[in-house]
Amino acid sequence: MKKTKTKALKIKWHSYIDYALALLLIASPWIFNLETSAMESKIMVTIGMAILCLNLITHHKFGLAKMININSHFKIDLFFGWFLIVSPLLYGFFAEVLFPHLLFGAIIIANTFLLKFPLKRIRKIQFIENRNATS
Repeated sequence: MKKTKTKALKIKWHSYIDYALALLLIASPWIFNLETSAMESKIMVTIGMAILCLNLITHHKFGLAKMININSHFKIDLFFGWFLIVSPLLYGFFAEVLFPHLLFGAIIIANTFLLKFPLKRIRKIQFIENRNATS
């Protein structure tokens, strides 16, 4: 019983952080004083809006539509994080703007991994406990 409460609590914090990151990414061109019509700004705003929409359709406490399960959400989060990290190299603006993309990409990936690995461990422990209970 305690393990599922821990899982729900971690998913709740993950969703809080995701919503905050989405809003920060949308506001990042003004926070980091970037040119709003440049590609680096458009990428950050687009990823921020995508993360916001992803959270709204994910099946967790703060999702509205509940269409995507949490494991798919994690995979998409990882894609967004890695895309933010490599986008300065892909689009050729790494000499002008690099820090915000690396920072937000690393935070998104860390937010995903900090929840994903404990969930795998909890599932493994639950499987072992269930197997031992039936023996």
